[in-house]
Amino acid sequence: MQPFRVLLIDDHAHAREGMRQILAQDPIFEIIAEGTTGKDAFELAEQWMPDMILMDIHMDEMDGLGATKLIKERYPHVKIVMVTVSDDILHLQEFPRRARQESSGLTQREQEILECVAKGASNRDIAERL
Repeated sequence: MQPFRVLLIDDHAHAREGMRQILAQDPIFEIIAEGTTGKDAFELAEQWMPDMILMDIHMDEMDGLGATKLIKERYPHVKIVMVTVSDDILHLQEFPRRARQESSGLTQREQEILECVAKGASNRDIAERL
């Protein structure tokens, strides 16, 4: 089986390093490139055609939601997992509102995950529920 080709997009070097270390433990993932902005995400998606992007929500120049919208419009097959280091519930409440307004290309499952995140569910809660 071919490994999943992954882009890491986060404006914090420590966050990218953490994701890199986690993914390096499983040969099913191959990190093909990294970036620090939503603009990087779009350009790297065009250049590398990843299977999956791990992308921060809050970044300068273009945030994760804006980049997700552009990428999903052009490359709907690319899976995008939004990540954040913020534990501020206010940041997570804004996410679904903007997502509904900006990215109608979400699958039903992505919408379900988004609703759980909006309600403040932890990753474990979401995994158990879905």
